[in-house]
Amino acid sequence: MHIGAHDCEEYDAYTTYGIHPTNIIWIDGLQDKVTNAIHRGIPNVFKAIISDKDDETITFYRTNNDQSSSIFEMGTHMIHHPEVIVTSSYTDTTLTIDTFLHLWTFKTPILALKNLNDLNEEFILSIG
Repeated sequence: MHIGAHDCEEYDAYTTYGIHPTNIIWIDGLQDKVTNAIHRGIPNVFKAIISDKDDETITFYRTNNDQSSSIFEMGTHMIHHPEVIVTSSYTDTTLTIDTFLHLWTFKTPILALKNLNDLNEEFILSIG
């Protein structure tokens, strides 16, 4: 699972290490990034705001470089990277990883899950 998928830049690295594309779940908070990845043929790309609480209404801040977009205000990021600014924001509802996986499992056909047997016992979580 990769939270903060952006442009799915790590796709080639993951597949090079033998992870089948259908075994990767990509999550991003920017709908246009999700839509672009889906149009490029990347499977399992979802728009969601992952946090430590479910059903919390929060603000998501989009920045001019997209990769710094976050649920967090810019804070000290502005000191170290003054060229990065918030260009827009929107409110959305959060999900925990557990809730996301629960919803994803029930929305995904069982046949799509059959490749999970090929995964190592280790579950890989990548954030941003």
